Amino acid sequence: MARLSPLLAAVGALLAVLAIYSEPVAGPLLFTLRGPNASAVVVFAAFTAGGIWTLRRASRSAWRWGLGLGTLFAAAQLIGWSLRTQNALLAPLLTADHLVWTVVHFLGTGWMASAGLAALIQVVDARAGRVVGVLDERPGPVGRLLSALRSPRARPRRIGLAMVMGIFVLSRLPYVLTYWPGIVFFDTFRSYSYARGTRPWDSYEPVGSSVLITAFQWLGTTLGTGDAGGVALAMLTYLLAASAAFTFMLWRLAIWGVSRGLWVFGLCWLALLPIFGMYSVSVVKDVPFSIAVTVLLVCLGELSFGPPASAARRWPWVLLSLAAIVAFATRNNGIYVLALALPILLGPLWQHRRHVLAVLGVVLIAFLLYRGPLYSALRVAPGPEDEAFAVPLQQLARIADDDLDSLTEPDKQFLTRIFGGMPPDQLGAHYVPALADPMKLGARKAWFQHSTGELLAGWASLAARFPGTALAATLANTVGYWDPDAPPYDGPNWWSDNNVRDIHLDIPSGRPASGPAAAVLASGLVPTRDYRNGVHDDGYRAIPLLGSAMSPAPVCWAWLISAALVARRRRPRSLALFVPAGILLLTCLAGPVSGGQRYTLPLFMGLPLAVSAVALSVRSSGRSPRRAALPAPGAIDLTGRAGSGRRLGVPSDPLDAAERGSVEQPAARRSAPAP
Repeated sequence: MARLSPLLAAVGALLAVLAIYSEPVAGPLLFTLRGPNASAVVVFAAFTAGGIWTLRRASRSAWRWGLGLGTLFAAAQLIGWSLRTQNALLAPLLTADHLVWTVVHFLGTGWMASAGLAALIQVVDARAGRVVGVLDERPGPVGRLLSALRSPRARPRRIGLAMVMGIFVLSRLPYVLTYWPGIVFFDTFRSYSYARGTRPWDSYEPVGSSVLITAFQWLGTTLGTGDAGGVALAMLTYLLAASAAFTFMLWRLAIWGVSRGLWVFGLCWLALLPIFGMYSVSVVKDVPFSIAVTVLLVCLGELSFGPPASAARRWPWVLLSLAAIVAFATRNNGIYVLALALPILLGPLWQHRRHVLAVLGVVLIAFLLYRGPLYSALRVAPGPEDEAFAVPLQQLARIADDDLDSLTEPDKQFLTRIFGGMPPDQLGAHYVPALADPMKLGARKAWFQHSTGELLAGWASLAARFPGTALAATLANTVGYWDPDAPPYDGPNWWSDNNVRDIHLDIPSGRPASGPAAAVLASGLVPTRDYRNGVHDDGYRAIPLLGSAMSPAPVCWAWLISAALVARRRRPRSLALFVPAGILLLTCLAGPVSGGQRYTLPLFMGLPLAVSAVALSVRSSGRSPRRAALPAPGAIDLTGRAGSGRRLGVPSDPLDAAERGSVEQPAARRSAPAP
């Protein structure tokens, strides 16, 4: 294999360059290649050198996992491209004119992804001691900040927490000043209609979120600040709560012993990514829900990677329960996430099964009180039932559009009845592959003219007869979550809606004509959205890396790859935080939108946890890397495998010290000056 490495690496690099430098339009390969490009030579040389290194250094295990994930990645990209551009599965790409282009793109993308992942796995395996397992006590601002967060003394620890919290709040100030008093989403006006009594309460909007809007509306009125004051209070509350959740995450990551590089990545990701800045000034149900899920994930990380005494303390379980309650109260899919996640967590957290069952019991009691006395007091009526049937309705609409000539007369009568009298030959004009709302609204008109059983029986019959069309409908309605190149369907609003559902808020609304907000829109960085096609097709999407970082699909892939690398360590407890995240994604796949940014906002927020879990699972697996890494100068060895540092296991948790009432500091820290 060593002799063939240069040849294999060169072939893979050539395929990768052809895939990169051909136009993203299927056709004869030679006609889709761009003109002479000097950068292609540099890319080819770099890919060849990287391929040779990976082929010679990566273990068989690294290559097995890399090839598996890389092949899946390439297939997802190709199928997603076909659905987004051709509105069909792979059939158009397998014609004679397109076949070579298709094969080259699949092999080139697959090689890049497979080699890159194999190299990543090898680096994590071989340099585990530098990734995690060493407390970096070298001087510098970051080192002093980490030392403060890990300090067993209350004063420096509080200073460190205040500094991190301050960084997040300061990073949001430009957004607050630009969009004061906040941006109110279209959906939020339904909650305002409940608060003002212009429509009866129902569960279309999560009742907990509507209660929050009602409280802020009352506070704004009581304090004499009116609508603007109520919106500003909501915006500032959400901003401070998100900053506190991010601070909590970074504090626990420091306690768990992540490296300086991973910790800085988490800080930069959470402080600088524009999606967090925009949602910090947005008044919408997804923000409190995402904050709650983030706290829940940190608590699960604490049970997986925290100090050994973590599971015996009360606070992780109490905070886990509170976060779960807020999650189901502020977004309707939250209860589905928890109903599935908590029982499944009994697997990876089996040794703590009594605590997990206790949390499950607390959440169940809270949910019964939520759906019982609270609903009764507010007279909450059921929301539209069609909201839960996005998948079958999209499949029925696509079958009517693609297979009209194969439908029988009873089939056509069934579809006409389901979609409120609209005949099947007209459904295609209203069907949007990436958005289920038009079909849901059509079905809502006639929802009570048939039973749910009748809908499901007719859908099952048609889906069984046209399985390919049904599959294409579901893939087209979810492609934004799994195609690495897919743009998001939606994103943050750039101005407030108003005069929605007979509600007028006395706040700036509509497209701003002047001021900083108008300058942002005029910059060209704000993506446009075609509601019909449902894509962000320009703006920040054109900026390398930023466009991918702001899109749900790459973030979902980062979670999937992290989960796979953690699973590779065969330590079930390390997978605990991936359970609710995975189930949340499943609810998105069953939802009405392909690639919703705000639907996957908890995955954006929790990404530092997923990435850190890979390194933390290396330490926790107890497996020695193939090449032990020496601790950096000034570092404390946590593994005891290399160097002369003192064996510590994991960083001591200041909460443990507080419970004991005394602190026994490692010798390497006693002489360190207080930050």
